[in-house]
Amino acid sequence: MSGNAPKKKGEASRRILRAAEELFAAKGFAAVSVRDIAQLAEVNKALVFYYYENKATLLRKVLEQYYTSHAEALSPADPTTSLREQVHALLTSYLDFIEDNSRYIHIVQHELLANGENVGMIREGMNLLFSRVQEVLADMAGDGPLHVRHFFLSFSGLVVAYFTYAPALDEIWDGDPLSASNRRERREHLHWVIDQLLSGMEANQA
Repeated sequence: MSGNAPKKKGEASRRILRAAEELFAAKGFAAVSVRDIAQLAEVNKALVFYYYENKATLLRKVLEQYYTSHAEALSPADPTTSLREQVHALLTSYLDFIEDNSRYIHIVQHELLANGENVGMIREGMNLLFSRVQEVLADMAGDGPLHVRHFFLSFSGLVVAYFTYAPALDEIWDGDPLSASNRRERREHLHWVIDQLLSGMEANQA
């Protein structure tokens, strides 16, 4: 019996975290109670406090998991490849991260709208992506409209906007915009857009 206890405790902790993630994404941090989380996780409310102290700790843990995956997805590209190949590899990795962590966008949106204490952690995640884009484009960055910060925002915005608006795109897409075939087509389009942006930056250097 004692040998099974750690496994059961670990399972309860994971259920609580998954429940919190689901509810924070659906309703936002402020609209979710510890009781809501306990009910969805099918545990006693006291067990939530035992593992996570309070609701804010739960949100931090959820965000920490995302940003651990975020950092792994944005690990440095192969420096022996061309600049274009590095940018496309970064785009593919970022798309993979967003697709694998579909609730991330909704949780971040809720927190940004609330402008709460967790905005700092979100800022750190954005800074990580910016530093990767800046690193790759260091030799091409210009000033004004061709500054790397604009490329960064276009880069991240093009990815995030699709998944943000997906629930309202079914009529425009004549079907599920998040189907495998439509996500594949969207990827191809984004890689094409990135090529156009890179061509414009290259032309500016000529």
